[in-house]
Amino acid sequence: MQVYLTIPIFLLVLVVAGCSNAITYIRNHNIGYYFCDRNRFLTSAALNDALDWSPDGRWLAYTRRSASSPRNSLFVRNKQTRADRELVHHLYGNVHFNFDWSPDNNTIVFEHDVCQTCNANISRVDMDSGDIRLMTPLSTNDMQPDWAPAGDRIAFVSVNDTTGLDIFWMNSNATTRSRLTSTVDNDSHPVWSPDSSRIAFIRTQVGSPRQVSIATIARSERAGAIVTLVSGFDVISYLSWSPDGSKLLFHGRETGMSRHAVYTVNSDASNLTRLSSVNNGIYRDVEDMFPSWSPDGSQIAFSRAARFTRSDGVEYSGQSMLFKMDADGSNKVRVGDLEFIHTIAWRPRDMLCF
Repeated sequence: MQVYLTIPIFLLVLVVAGCSNAITYIRNHNIGYYFCDRNRFLTSAALNDALDWSPDGRWLAYTRRSASSPRNSLFVRNKQTRADRELVHHLYGNVHFNFDWSPDNNTIVFEHDVCQTCNANISRVDMDSGDIRLMTPLSTNDMQPDWAPAGDRIAFVSVNDTTGLDIFWMNSNATTRSRLTSTVDNDSHPVWSPDSSRIAFIRTQVGSPRQVSIATIARSERAGAIVTLVSGFDVISYLSWSPDGSKLLFHGRETGMSRHAVYTVNSDASNLTRLSSVNNGIYRDVEDMFPSWSPDGSQIAFSRAARFTRSDGVEYSGQSMLFKMDADGSNKVRVGDLEFIHTIAWRPRDMLCF
């Protein structure tokens, strides 16, 4: 008697092909992604400057401008159908590079200016209806919104002529607004922890010397409850939490250093670690920037600009390349071409390799 084993086709594909997360990036103002050991492009002859995946990985939001206008519109692309849809036209207001998805994937909160002489403001757009709602008063200057994973609050930066840049939060329907920081220093780029209990932000001292640090504050507390995690930097940018909330990732330039590098620090301010070096293997004068966590926190994608000599003797100087590495800085692998790479984001969900 013969026994036949039936294997569902989807399991066969998993065994043969495997799964992978796509690393999406901007290359020379076009959107590309690295997936299954290949680089592909989603746009061509476009002028894109920012992108962000929806939490469920079904939609990619990005800004686009035309050659005839310096003002950005906000688009979304459906991952399955590859259809693009304009959500916010630039005539409504120039969309800046700072926008974020609601945890339920239904809304995008974004920074824009309603007119060329207006301050920055924050609005939200509904994915289904396309309805746009202004969330901050036109009389204020508000920017850099970040939606809490719990969905109930949005952190943002408000600019005041007297106090400079401070961190605020508002509830998701904009009926409540509260200040979290109030100092002579400039606080910017708030990022919620995965459990929505704390907000990390970048603090830049006013005056000389201009020192930059990373701090956190509890979601409902005022100045005085701030914990400084990192100090002694001239530049810090691209701040993000690890998926489990135990670390923060950023690129920066330490005081006395000439080039940017990628760093991690524990959320309790311990173990500041530089993950890149000035010279690394065949690469010289290394400058690593734009780091992004993989969805499971095991890897980091980043952009590397460096000088190196190819095997045929051709010398390259300063080109940016897409790299990835393990979260501890080991196993650095180049996965992209020699082009200007920035604004890197991993797709939240696995896709099948065929």
